[in-house]
Amino acid sequence: MPFRVAVLFLISLAGLWTAEARAADLGERFCSAVTSPFDAVPERFACPADPQDYEVARLWLDAEVLPSDQGKEGTSVLVHQSRFSRLAVRFRYADGRIVQQSVQRGDYGPHWRIGGQLEFTPPYREVPVEQVTLVLDRLEAFGVLRARILTAEDASQQLSLLAVIVGACVSLLFLGALYNALLAIGTRRAFIGWHAAWATAVLLYGVVWSHLGVVVLPAIAGSLSARLGTLFATAAVAAAMMSVLAIVGRDTAPNWLRWVAKLGAAGSVAAGLLAVYPPPGTLESLAVTTGVLTLLNLVIAALLAGWGWATGSREARDFLLVWSVSMLALGGLNIVDLGHFLLGGGPQLAILIASAVQILWLSALVTVRLSRLRSERDAARAEKSALAELAERDPLTALWNRRGFMRRAEEMLVESEGRVHLLLVDLDHFKAVNDRHGHDVGDLVLEQVAKTLEGTVNGRRAAAGRIGGEEFAVSFRGTLDEARKLAEEIRRSVAALRFGGKAPGLSVTVSIGISGTTGRFNLLALYREADQALYDSKDAGRDVVTVRAG
Repeated sequence: MPFRVAVLFLISLAGLWTAEARAADLGERFCSAVTSPFDAVPERFACPADPQDYEVARLWLDAEVLPSDQGKEGTSVLVHQSRFSRLAVRFRYADGRIVQQSVQRGDYGPHWRIGGQLEFTPPYREVPVEQVTLVLDRLEAFGVLRARILTAEDASQQLSLLAVIVGACVSLLFLGALYNALLAIGTRRAFIGWHAAWATAVLLYGVVWSHLGVVVLPAIAGSLSARLGTLFATAAVAAAMMSVLAIVGRDTAPNWLRWVAKLGAAGSVAAGLLAVYPPPGTLESLAVTTGVLTLLNLVIAALLAGWGWATGSREARDFLLVWSVSMLALGGLNIVDLGHFLLGGGPQLAILIASAVQILWLSALVTVRLSRLRSERDAARAEKSALAELAERDPLTALWNRRGFMRRAEEMLVESEGRVHLLLVDLDHFKAVNDRHGHDVGDLVLEQVAKTLEGTVNGRRAAAGRIGGEEFAVSFRGTLDEARKLAEEIRRSVAALRFGGKAPGLSVTVSIGISGTTGRFNLLALYREADQALYDSKDAGRDVVTVRAG
């Protein structure tokens, strides 16, 4: 079953190769020309646009404004951020007037919009705009440039909706990253830690791609944002791989597969670092290389998780099921270019949405799993505590046994700073009860005396235990006079006991010895005093209370 799921995942991923790639082909709409950075408007444009040697020059992209692009509020141009040093957009009206708006690296002015878009809207005039020209200096890659001409109304609506979606995704990623980071610190689970690292990398990617980072650091506008986005994206891929490696331990997957996974993660990061400052003319090829490495990492991660699932790892199963949608989305987006889809956000927005959904799903799954583990741990602790208490209870009377009573008495002695009184209670002539009525009646007598002790000390700062055959003890926190009254109450209550048809007419008495302390913390010394007081009660004829206070 696990490998079947993994294989189906890989088949689905491979099937995406046959899908039709919809690239942001500016050549469908624009004509192009390349000049030196200081030349005026060129006289001739090549159609369709297929510029060459533009990386250190000035690229001109010219397009006619169609009637469908002219709205009641005019025409807008939306450019997805890219790597250039300067961008100017020239609008030519039907009467020949030209209006130009521009941005440059580190200064997008009022034109940046949330969602990785630059908006250029000329002043509305009764005369429509008939021509739009984009002028780009030192564009690093024409293949990754995206530009749209649309009505000003459509642009406003799309940008507003795009801002809402991006804001929601970034907020979810922030909360998810913070939650998982705190969870990783609290649980010390490597898997959760790497998941938090992945969420953080995707969060930072979303912040710089969407232009939210420009609010705080305007200087990152332009190429720096694109470079940081590339770096964070590849870091997210590596963190995801390390996450699955943390799930599938060394004893689960073969070393060769783990090493392949590590090399894949390292290769993805290396390609991302190289793409940050690529040699001139290599950005598009590096983008392809990074995409291929990402696909390989996805395949390796799926195989690794499937292997772990096959060996019984629940976490590996959860990883494969939870990450399958995002892995398919990421793999598909490295093959199929969404171009201007998703309100112009394209593949970047798709990744952000998929990641936000995944962070919710996986965080909920981890929380449920940890809650279950915590419940199992608490149940185990409760069982251990119950067993420990059972080991300190007398099986016949359910009072503390000698060990349990001594521990509790020691605690009371320390808590009260020595102000504890010890009562030793011994059944008189108990051997005769066993000899005359049998041991079953003897057990009944012990049980009834124990219940009497328990009922008498209940609600008081006292503890009762059976410390020998017919010998009981009570540790009491109070004054010596209160201890004497408690002992008399116990003596009278035991004398009033009757045992029904099993032993008609039987009655028993107890002798009690009391030892008080005035600051001594030695329980054994108290016990010796109480024991001597008990002997004094026996010598006095039994069924009496004797006090010895040191």
